[in-house]
This record gives sequence, structure tokens and C-alpha cells, in this order.
Amino acid sequence: LYKIIMKSDEIFIYIQSKTPFNINNIDKYGLIFVKSFEFNISSEGIYTFDIQTFPCKTINDKRLYLTDIQQRYNWLQKQFKKFNIDLLECTEYSMKKFYLDKDKVKEIPSSSFRGKIYINDINLGNQLLQNGLGRFKNYGLGLILIK
Repeated sequence: LYKIIMKSDEIFIYIQSKTPFNINNIDKYGLIFVKSFEFNISSEGIYTFDIQTFPCKTINDKRLYLTDIQQRYNWLQKQFKKFNIDLLECTEYSMKKFYLDKDKVKEIPSSSFRGKIYINDINLGNQLLQNGLGRFKNYGLGLILIK
């Protein structure tokens, strides 16, 4: 899983992988390696989170973006419950189109959320970190950052 975050003139790429990331040739591409760390949830408790995802419902085998903000919050809460995580507080801070191809022909809406969660089960919390949340993870949606 990966997530690209742009802050002023800097671009950060967060890569989450079960295997170590190979940084041997990263300077060939003009990139600078900043930090690598292994993150595992070691205790139950309150954590802050940030995620960009595709809140949707399926009707007639088609995934439809949830246009109502309360439905999106309910969807997120339901996704966290699958991992025995309680959503304590949440703000949707961004909604934007996410393009699935470089020609910008295929696009999906996405929502970015941040807030606080309570992790009740360490193993399920780590499973969430490894697998991400929701649909379109192979396009970069669903990577959750937890602090």
C-alpha cells in the first residue's frame, strides 16, 4: 500500500509493505530516503488516524460513492468495527476525484478522514495496518496512518 502526501513543495510517499523496501537505487531517481520504520500496534488504546478511501455501497454489482456525509461516517465506523476498533471522533477534511489512469478517463471520488480511534484488539489492529481499509487499495486508497 502507498499514499502520496504533498506538503508545500515537498512530496512524501508512505509505503507500507510486508517485505522490506529496497532503497539501494532510490537516489538514481532524484529521491531522498528519509526514514524507515516498522510499526506494530503494541497495546490497546486511543490512536489518531488519517486515511483516504472510497466510502461506497454496492447496488446491482456497481459500487456507488456515498454522497451523504452521515452515510460516509457510518460506513467508516462499520469498516473499523470489522477490526474491533471504535471510532471515537472523525472529520472528513477532503473530498476529491481520484484518477485510476493517467488519461483521467476513469475517476472515482474519494474522501479523506482523520480522527481518533480506540483499538480493542492488538492483532486485529495490526491486520488493519497490513491490509488497509475499504476498496481500491491497489490504487493507493485505504492506507491508514496511525499514530
